[in-house]
Amino acid sequence: MKRLMGAFLALSALPLLAGSPKVGGKLYIGYFYETTDGEKTTRDYNYFHFTRFYFTVKGKHLFSEEGKAYIGYKFTTDAKDINKKGYYEVFIKYAFLEIGELLPGLKIRLGQLPTPWIGNEEHIWGFRFVDPVMVDKFKYMSSTDRGLGFVYKSPQNFVEVMANIANGEGYHKSERTKHKDGMGRVSIFPLAMMENKYLKGFNVLGYAHYGFYNEDTVRNRYIVGVAEKTGVINFMVSYFIGQDGPSSNPIQANGISAHGFIDIGKIIFTEVKRSFGFFFRYDKIDPNADTTNDGIQYITGGIFARPCVFIQSTDKAIISLNISRTQYEDSKKNPDMILRLNAEIKF
Repeated sequence: MKRLMGAFLALSALPLLAGSPKVGGKLYIGYFYETTDGEKTTRDYNYFHFTRFYFTVKGKHLFSEEGKAYIGYKFTTDAKDINKKGYYEVFIKYAFLEIGELLPGLKIRLGQLPTPWIGNEEHIWGFRFVDPVMVDKFKYMSSTDRGLGFVYKSPQNFVEVMANIANGEGYHKSERTKHKDGMGRVSIFPLAMMENKYLKGFNVLGYAHYGFYNEDTVRNRYIVGVAEKTGVINFMVSYFIGQDGPSSNPIQANGISAHGFIDIGKIIFTEVKRSFGFFFRYDKIDPNADTTNDGIQYITGGIFARPCVFIQSTDKAIISLNISRTQYEDSKKNPDMILRLNAEIKF
């Protein structure tokens, strides 16, 4: 109860920082049908499930009517069936202050912040309501952490840089040591000046994360990738390295992820807004490069559509019919396969 009261008090104070706050949220809901007697699935077991519920208040206050500089905030609560007991726990996902455009293209943030990689990949992936991205799904990174960060976008959007200094434990845990983690992403758009929208969204990106679990145990992450981000044709291919354990000889994980979607409706219908198409994803993760028989392959794909409201498709909802398969390198583990009907609703 004390935590809930504290959240409400913080929320009530936010309008003092910025005028005309915006309120919104997202709901993830789905129907799941397990088709295999697998490692984590039971044949014919099926259920309806609210996977997440986000509620957000955000706003900004300009320093002057002539300038672009501002101070703003974002506060998001997240409800999740954490222990899968059928009831939901509410916790804070984002809670940060942001100062923007003191220098052109620069934002400075303080509080519980988005981390530099996951949110960016989620925007390219486009189907977070179906599945988290690979490094989130397999628990190698957190989407949020407490710390200080900045975001910089260059003129003409050639370069985007995002970096944080944070606790490193993620938003579900408190700090465990005196050390802080450093993490950063650089995205380069070499064709940003092109008129063709399918070319200007192409980017090359890299990520590095240096941290510690304790004095002698490291927590390092490295990712390189290429991506296309247009909202009509999106794709991304990335290679991941994770290092965990004694700094002299950490356990190294390797992974590759490839995903994409094509919005056929936006290609065919140029005058009326229609949105429907298909998507796919392939992940392969090896938790320990020095051992065998511990790898996992994850494949998912399906179709999607945004419902039509008075002729045009709405941006407030998306529905997907898809199937996923998790295959284990260990032959003693049976694969998991799930048929899913997922939906995201915004308000």
